[in-house]
Amino acid sequence: MRSEWKGRAPGRVNLIGEHVDYLGGVVLPAAVDRFTEVSGHPAPDWAIASDVAGGIAYVQAIGEELGVEPQAVRVTSQVPPSAGISSSAALLVALAAGLNPDMDGKEAALACQRAEQKATGVRVGVMDQFASALGRRGCALLLDCATRASIARSPRRPTTSGGARPRRAIRNGGATSIPRSRVSTLSLRRCTAVISIAWVSC
Repeated sequence: MRSEWKGRAPGRVNLIGEHVDYLGGVVLPAAVDRFTEVSGHPAPDWAIASDVAGGIAYVQAIGEELGVEPQAVRVTSQVPPSAGISSSAALLVALAAGLNPDMDGKEAALACQRAEQKATGVRVGVMDQFASALGRRGCALLLDCATRASIARSPRRPTTSGGARPRRAIRNGGATSIPRSRVSTLSLRRCTAVISIAWVSC
């Protein structure tokens, strides 16, 4: 374990499937352009410096999940707590990215889910952690929470011959995401279009 480390992860919004991830449903979250940043170094005991209270349980839980020694952690965040954009997942994924930057995104998301369950005593689902760990700028992620398979596909655009061809997908660790041009805002009209594209394309 290196002496100094840093990590960063986004919050998320959810376009469809609210409160079904822990029931094994299908969800369509997207990472947002608000981030939690963490830095730290080894210490005798787990410690956290943050403007938001209660983070020590999350820090210790992900540290134990990853099998690392105690750390002194500093947190700065643009992701407000209790705002519905998953500040806890952003914190955990940022910590995982800093503590073990070589982890696969799916592996990190599942480790963060287990850590949040340990920290809160609540059997949380996987949507928030997957969105924060696998989310990419300009993309939404269609996720089957029962199989942990990312099944979103890119929308189609007309060709000069009048047919249709798939737009090049943006991939990360096997996950396919929807290009930003179809999810540029979160208005109801745009969200409806995204839902239609996701299901028609799959």
